[in-house]
Amino acid sequence: MVQSWQRWNKASRKWLWILVIVGIVASIPVIYQRVETESSANNVEIVFNYRGLVEISNYQANPAAYMNEQLDRLKKAGITTMALFESTLDEYQKTRRIMVLSEADIAKLNKSLVTPNSNFAYIAFTTDDNEKQLRPVIEDAFRGLGVTVTPWEYEGRPGLVVEMSPDEALLKPMPIDKTTFSMLQDKGFIILPRLSDNISYDQAMMDKELQYFADHGVNRILFDGEAVKGFEDDEKMNSLQGFADLLNKYNIGIATIENLKAPQKGFNNLAYLTDYNVVRLHSLADLEAGQPIETLADRFSLAVKDRNIRMIYLNASPAKDAAKAAITNPIDNLIDSLQEPGQAIQRIQNDGFELGKRRPSTYMMLPGRSMRRHWLFLEA
Repeated sequence: MVQSWQRWNKASRKWLWILVIVGIVASIPVIYQRVETESSANNVEIVFNYRGLVEISNYQANPAAYMNEQLDRLKKAGITTMALFESTLDEYQKTRRIMVLSEADIAKLNKSLVTPNSNFAYIAFTTDDNEKQLRPVIEDAFRGLGVTVTPWEYEGRPGLVVEMSPDEALLKPMPIDKTTFSMLQDKGFIILPRLSDNISYDQAMMDKELQYFADHGVNRILFDGEAVKGFEDDEKMNSLQGFADLLNKYNIGIATIENLKAPQKGFNNLAYLTDYNVVRLHSLADLEAGQPIETLADRFSLAVKDRNIRMIYLNASPAKDAAKAAITNPIDNLIDSLQEPGQAIQRIQNDGFELGKRRPSTYMMLPGRSMRRHWLFLEA
């Protein structure tokens, strides 16, 4: 009996070694393809969160001039890309394109008392151009939510009444603002749209939006929130498949933020449906933007060189500094980490990489896998 077990052990070890050798040999083409792909993946995008810049500008004495100046500085410092979120009334208000008034504000203007029977948002456009650009967007967005929108005037200027509480109305997402999109492109930035899943999925509307992106050079999007576009309506509308079909139609890929505690809901399914046209993105959080310059420079350059990350995403936000009696922000610190004295950009370039839009991703089909698993995603 003992001899039988010994013979079995010897035979099993032999077959295990054979399996190991077969596995190594089978992986050689994959390893080679990976090395070849990564060695040719030389383009790196440095992305800045535009919404953070809007927040910072809102605390300045001259917001428009400050915004313009910082965009030029960021471009000169090596920022290649601006992440552009879906618009909100809150963002339009912070950029001084509209005013959002409450029932209490209206009562003060009219020298009257508030009524307990309504709590609406009153929107006043600050210029004729802003009314022309934003009125149809706001009307379509809120009527699409089943909210009544009616005309209104303030001091002889046209406006709108949105029959929703101001606090809630300020949060509702609308399509990405095309005026801001064009302005950022005119300044030389690549646009990285950020899409949420906060409203019902509409295939026709999404087709129109993705066509606009494709026509204006967008080749990748990043999701905002805990789910990808179309996740919530997938069971009743098969919306993930519909959204994936549009991404494939317009050759637009998706990005995933590395080291999230959990993947965004629906991301893995959407990645599969788009043949894994996915890239990894390294994100610097707001609170991390004030780290020492050398620490940030090391972080950015090592992410590119050692972890093969090709998109670095920078967040920044204003903060109250009681010691300085001022509203501060980390823009100078981030620029210094990219340029002198941190020299992250120079270090990235010295390692053989270039700044600019990433090329399409490369895929390799592996034999003997199920249809859902036979694609190996390779960074390109």
